[in-house]
Amino acid sequence: MLHHFEDFDILVNKLNEKLAEGGIIISYDPLQTSLPIKILRSLYRPFQSDKDWEWPFSKQTLKKLDSSFNILEKRGILGKSKYGIPLNFLPLSNGYKTKKVSKMIEQDWNVNSWKGIHSCMHLTLKLQKKPN
Repeated sequence: MLHHFEDFDILVNKLNEKLAEGGIIISYDPLQTSLPIKILRSLYRPFQSDKDWEWPFSKQTLKKLDSSFNILEKRGILGKSKYGIPLNFLPLSNGYKTKKVSKMIEQDWNVNSWKGIHSCMHLTLKLQKKPN
């Protein structure tokens, strides 16, 4: 949970200092990289118990990670699939809704570009220390 460190530069430096050559980090962190997500987070943030020690990843944070580590995998969560929530309230067949939402989840999970990740609410990363 890398998003609980306010000074991200210090965190990245410490991780690189402590990781063995080729060492791996797996993280799961919230994003704040698109306007709908920023609005949603601002609405519920006052009610979060961890609001004083949580810093969702920004585009700048992602750039820092990209330049500091080899990113072996990135998996988006709740990007397009978050729109499956209102879809479930429509008078459509359950089979159709399940098929559509499953496809959205798969698209989020298999996104390859940072641009595709930016629409997601959460991100899982597999990072590797770069060789010296």
